[in-house]
Amino acid sequence: MLSIDEQLKTSDSYDRLAQFILDQGNKGIFITNKEENGNLKGFVYKVLEGQIKNY
Repeated sequence: MLSIDEQLKTSDSYDRLAQFILDQGNKGIFITNKEENGNLKGFVYKVLEGQIKNY
């Protein structure tokens, strides 16, 4: 299990990656990672009304 600091760092990394990909003209992005127990955890980012939203 990740500490709060590790979770924030990971989340920030995903936010930055999503920003870069969306700046290239993509409308949305879905990022997943595999947890230690084998489950997938996902993050959805999309451009909505000119702003990037994270769902």
